[in-house]
Amino acid sequence: MLLILLISCFIELSSSNRTVLNRLYKNIFENYNPDVRPIINASAAVNVDILLSLQSIGKLESSSETLVASIWIMLTWKDDLLVWNKTDYEEIEHITIPAKRVWVPDLYIEKSISIQSGILKPGDYILSVDNNGTVVWYIGRTTEIHCKMNLGKFPFDTQTCSIILLQWASKASEVRLLKSDISSPILYEASGTWSLENSSITEEFVYGNTQNQITLRISLSRYPLFYVLTIILPICLLAILNPVVFLVPVESGEKISLPVSILLAYTVTLSALSELLPEVSENISILGVYVCTMLCLKVVSVVAAVGAVSLYHRSRTVPRDGVYHWLAKKGRRGNKSNNVHAIGENIDEEIISWQDVSRAFDRIMFYVICIVALLISFVCAAFIFK
Repeated sequence: MLLILLISCFIELSSSNRTVLNRLYKNIFENYNPDVRPIINASAAVNVDILLSLQSIGKLESSSETLVASIWIMLTWKDDLLVWNKTDYEEIEHITIPAKRVWVPDLYIEKSISIQSGILKPGDYILSVDNNGTVVWYIGRTTEIHCKMNLGKFPFDTQTCSIILLQWASKASEVRLLKSDISSPILYEASGTWSLENSSITEEFVYGNTQNQITLRISLSRYPLFYVLTIILPICLLAILNPVVFLVPVESGEKISLPVSILLAYTVTLSALSELLPEVSENISILGVYVCTMLCLKVVSVVAAVGAVSLYHRSRTVPRDGVYHWLAKKGRRGNKSNNVHAIGENIDEEIISWQDVSRAFDRIMFYVICIVALLISFVCAAFIFK
């Protein structure tokens, strides 16, 4: 019997609470128009406090210069028409309302890839309303925006992207966006590709002070290990092979095929690198310039290797007063194995063959390509890490 009495009291109390809530909703929405700014003084602006925070980085594509990020937004404003005396409604201080039923600020995420996706619509969001008219709107969404990138130091680059909130149609005299005084919560989840270096929120007027915007600037540093292993390391190994071509004897038959194979490897590497970089960029990637330069150096190596083979297979006598004779003598002086001669023999009377000229040419080109390749590598590295 006691249990039945308690259940009856609970049902009666719940029914009473529902009646009070129904009366409250009916009274505050009786003459409410969600299309009209909820402010008694029509000449005043509705102040909207905005707390904007980055939650995670989906991707930041270099080729398309787009940022996909998950953000968290808290909007707070005062609605003069959603005010009630809590003593008249059994001390109810807080209610939740579908966003479609009340006025919400018309906000837009600037630089969005899609205009429709950039507009913050009420949708199925639920707002929190206090009895003093304070409305809080929590928004969580994934946005895709354009982010201009500087890839000069790729893959050791740091990019700065801006997520901007501003009015879609209303003016600053009607809706004023304010940076919230509440400290932004730490919601960021680390990405496997990018590291968040720092972030800042600013408030500023734009378009001749007719509108104002809230900007979240984030600085992202790329994790370079993947690109070091897949691009930079192969390029460095190919650069080492550049002068090695001139150590291959002509008799081996690989004098031409080896540099051509390396040239093709450079072409494949350059093609893979071009897929990572935007087609149009104000800042040219130093790594791309390095690969192109080494590609040109490899072309020079191929031409020089062909020249060495051509010299090697010449049959006529080497002119004694020409540059070839001088070149061969210099090369033979540097080769101890060729310096065994009869006592009293004059070096000017030595028999110089085209094979000697070819070997001397290989030796000179080996040192030239080594010096040029090292110089180019050091210069590019200095620009990247300065």
